[in-house]
Amino acid sequence: MLGRKLIGRLVSLFAICVLVLQLCSQSSNAYGQNSEDRHRGVVNEPTYLSLVLRVHADGSICVVRANEVSGKLILPPQLDGGVLYVVVKEHKMIATGSLPEDPLIQRGFGSGTSGEKVEEKSSATVLVSIPETTLREAETGKLSIRFYMLKSGVRVTADNPEVLDKLVSEKKAMMRFELSGNEFASQLKRLNQR
Repeated sequence: MLGRKLIGRLVSLFAICVLVLQLCSQSSNAYGQNSEDRHRGVVNEPTYLSLVLRVHADGSICVVRANEVSGKLILPPQLDGGVLYVVVKEHKMIATGSLPEDPLIQRGFGSGTSGEKVEEKSSATVLVSIPETTLREAETGKLSIRFYMLKSGVRVTADNPEVLDKLVSEKKAMMRFELSGNEFASQLKRLNQR
């Protein structure tokens, strides 16, 4: 009697395990994506790149860390800051973001009553997210990142290339840092080899 109950429970447990495995395999392909598609860089579900970058006074950028994140990236509706960053893919602007001010400027208060101290550092760390992009896409050399310093009082409310071109031509926006597509791809490949 005890043996039959045990066998019955084991059969039920086995059936539940099979059902769970079937559901898991269906959910992993819910967007029509399998591991082979992921390996080739095919994106059927939303992903974005989360980057940690090191910007340098000479205008160069180093990729410190790059993660592909599943899910949709929610971008702020307005760009509000003194530094605009632009992600370009095959000569088309695909994403923009902003920083409050030049990342090389460090503000702080010293001991005593000496007031605010402002220093320019030789490098700084910034975070950038690129929507609807995979690491594989970034490794093709087709993505580049540029940071523009905006003159005081200049506000950009849309990621419109014509607006940026106009600001650059009027010298209201000047490129401060740049990571070319080939250099970006090269740095990502080196990170993946670690």
